[in-house]
Amino acid sequence: MICRSYLFVPGNRPDRFEKAWQSGADAVILDLEDAVQSAHKDLAREAVASWLSPARPVYVRINGTGTPWFERDLEVVGMPGVRLTSSWIRASPTTRRNCSMLARVWSWLHASLPSCLPSRA
Repeated sequence: MICRSYLFVPGNRPDRFEKAWQSGADAVILDLEDAVQSAHKDLAREAVASWLSPARPVYVRINGTGTPWFERDLEVVGMPGVRLTSSWIRASPTTRRNCSMLARVWSWLHASLPSCLPSRA
């Protein structure tokens, strides 16, 4: 499916999640990154996690690898009904930390979402 419309919703605005889902947008993105101030990151993550459902698949935009929120955000993307989009994908893989983090993410995705990954055959 080609997405023509993307609707970003700040993760700290749970009052808007359902309305966004019913809007008819091709992709609803619950944003934990730029749309949420640092002081509200944890509350936003909790709000997103409590709203998620396999019946309402959405994307979740998470914080980058160099942030203190990245690893806790990864826990959310492992929940049913989540698709992943993130600025960390654009992170430079030239540093040891980013390479290590990307390897961990790949391992986690491979174990958690095998049907979404290309075959190695």
